[in-house]
Amino acid sequence: MRFQSQKFHSHIELYSFVAPYVSKNPRAAYINCRDLDIGTNYNKDSSTSIKQASIWGVKYLKNSFNRLVHVKTRVDPANFFRNEQSIPPHSSWKNKRGD
Repeated sequence: MRFQSQKFHSHIELYSFVAPYVSKNPRAAYINCRDLDIGTNYNKDSSTSIKQASIWGVKYLKNSFNRLVHVKTRVDPANFFRNEQSIPPHSSWKNKRGD
């Protein structure tokens, strides 16, 4: 636990250092870099609704969020690949396919 606390503190120090150099309005992030400050899924072990994920997803992915929900639904309908900011699939897709 102590290591995680130190790791988190180092992350906050780095974040504070680079903050003056990042865009503020609109806020943006590097590709494949999760910015957990803009939001996360509530529980990464269970399903997250598209409405919940869109709170941070639209900020991070802008107009691509809805398109990526459709891609995620086709590629990973069971939501096997997930993390704090993973895009959820449409929950009704599995039922339509009969899985």
